[in-house]
Amino acid sequence: MERVWYPRLTQEAAIPAYNTDTSEIETIGRDLIATAPDLALHKMLQIAYLFRPEAQITADRMIVGMCVRVDDRNWTLTKNDFIIEIAQDVWEDERTTDAYKRALVHHELCHAAIRLDKEGQPAFDEKSGRLKTYSKPHEIEEFNIILKTYGDWHEQFRGYLEEYGKELLAKTAKGKTPKAEGIDGPTAGDLAVE
Repeated sequence: MERVWYPRLTQEAAIPAYNTDTSEIETIGRDLIATAPDLALHKMLQIAYLFRPEAQITADRMIVGMCVRVDDRNWTLTKNDFIIEIAQDVWEDERTTDAYKRALVHHELCHAAIRLDKEGQPAFDEKSGRLKTYSKPHEIEEFNIILKTYGDWHEQFRGYLEEYGKELLAKTAKGKTPKAEGIDGPTAGDLAVE
């Protein structure tokens, strides 16, 4: 059998260092959990925050944040239910507004979810005592071309439009789109790597 040689990674080839100096993110997260009605149960969660060095850029998207559910083995070691990663390059970019940062942290916190029992109360694992958690997906996700071509073809999307569409359209008509209200940050094109 031929022996395979794996060279040691050099410092340059290693994964870039993550940064745990996240006091600004933690402050925003604590404030949101204390004040946002949709995050009321989050007071029960242990959430760690982490800067990753750069946003992940794919074909036409920039991934600035990510909420990761901690598996049971790592929960046993850390007692963290979730880790929220934020791209440090975007967070510290001069174009990134405070409103954008707040919206980003709120968005990632929305992915951290708690399972409820039959009575509607938070559920716990019988063996470990751990709060039962899961990563909540987005309620709405669609391709722009599908919306342009077919409109509100999906029942879930129609429900969203009925609940929020009129308010959003009214804001847009008055020139009060989220960007006009100060929610801004760099785009994938701004940070694209060559």
